[in-house]
Amino acid sequence: MTIQIAPVNEIKDELCSVELVETHNHQIPLVGRIMIGYDPGEPEDPDPQNWKSVILDIGLENTGDDRNYEWYWEISIRNISSTEFVSKRHNTGFQAQYKPSCSGCYCVPMEIRGQTLEDVSQHIIGDITKNFRLDTN
Repeated sequence: MTIQIAPVNEIKDELCSVELVETHNHQIPLVGRIMIGYDPGEPEDPDPQNWKSVILDIGLENTGDDRNYEWYWEISIRNISSTEFVSKRHNTGFQAQYKPSCSGCYCVPMEIRGQTLEDVSQHIIGDITKNFRLDTN
């Protein structure tokens, strides 16, 4: 495999600007996804459907009560027909309180208190670095 991962500064920028989407699922109320790399496949097989993407999924998951959630992340390598998980980090200990947006009026935005994605991002970068060779430029 010839996986090419984005430089660390680009991944950090993406983490700072990732759009978290409300799922309306109490177990996993917020999710976000970032493509952090790819594998273009073998030179003799130029079909883009065979290319693989390295994906970072991020979100909040329920800790068992109605008020506290924990940040989680998963790193996977995917193509059109398969997913291979490189890392699954759940029960991370990074807690946040989440209040959903008002879906009826759209004037009250979601609110996250406690540890933010910015607080967790260095740990995510560390996990990526542990699993892939990164360009630090």
